[in-house]
Amino acid sequence: MMHAGGIAVRSPHLQEILAGGGIGVEDWPTFVPGAVGVLGIVVAVIVAWRQRVIQLRDRAAEREQEEARRVEREAHEARIARREMWRAEYQQIRTLLENGEVLAYQVRNNGPFTARGLAALDVATFRMNAERLAARGVEQLRGPLLGLGRLADELARCAVPEEEAVVAGYARGQVPDEWGLHRVQRLAVGQDRTARELAEQVAAAWQVLRAEWGN
Repeated sequence: MMHAGGIAVRSPHLQEILAGGGIGVEDWPTFVPGAVGVLGIVVAVIVAWRQRVIQLRDRAAEREQEEARRVEREAHEARIARREMWRAEYQQIRTLLENGEVLAYQVRNNGPFTARGLAALDVATFRMNAERLAARGVEQLRGPLLGLGRLADELARCAVPEEEAVVAGYARGQVPDEWGLHRVQRLAVGQDRTARELAEQVAAAWQVLRAEWGN
């Protein structure tokens, strides 16, 4: 017999079976139905427990996903706020990076340049704008912009001598040591190396700008 709130298995032979320590063939008709009933309840309890565990796990996963969505939403809203606050600066930085791409391309493909040639490329202006924008408060771009200014300064120091001055010096047999062939070659190589690094730093700064600006 089985009733709500508990389990009671009663049979004429159950106590005798348990006391006797064994189950005889004659006991199966009364013992088996009770044992099957108990086993069914145990299985039901285990299934319910597993379902509860899965349910709790699913709820925890949902809470984690909701928290991740909240963090992403707040980050997006922060980017929008920065976008509006620094809109003018971001546009100026975009222009600077575009100019940096052109500068690096010109030096790598049309160099080496003399001081006059680098002045025509507005290297000094590029450096000034990079340092000025670095100080304007767009924190994540401060380091990259200062790096671009440093490279522009290094590029200016790699200016090769003016061709006509070198020719005139050779004609007079008065060529300064700093105009020697090896010195000029080192300056030319320095320009190309600096221009390559400038191109890489501009590309890295673009990535930071896009991350800060948002989609």
